Amino acid sequence: MKFSTKTNIMKICTRLSTAFTVWYLMFGNSYTILSKNQSIILVILFVLDAIILRYLFNDRMKENKSKEVFLQTDIFVLISLIVLIPLHLGIVHPIIGAVLSGSLIIYQAIAITHNIKERRKKKKQKKSGAIPSV
Repeated sequence: MKFSTKTNIMKICTRLSTAFTVWYLMFGNSYTILSKNQSIILVILFVLDAIILRYLFNDRMKENKSKEVFLQTDIFVLISLIVLIPLHLGIVHPIIGAVLSGSLIIYQAIAITHNIKERRKKKKQKKSGAIPSV
């Protein structure tokens, strides 16, 4: 399986964006960042994550037209972060926030379970298709 430069760049962008967004959601409330800049930074991260998610969707839908694209690790992590940013900003009504949080937890559980099953399936295929060495 040959990876193109575009794929490698997308992987790097996805991981950097995810890492920075997670870091900011965890530590962004500290006094190191002025409160007036916190909202601006979160909006920038939201837009950046949305753009990267759109490119990932385009690439993955070319390879696989099924609904399983939504369960792939990179995509479900970015979707989770995009949902968490408005919750972190506090611009969502508490009832809607509770529903979104619950839905997000269920979505993550389904995606993680699916990815674990896929990895086990791949391991079994490798073991059954292995050629014994002489």
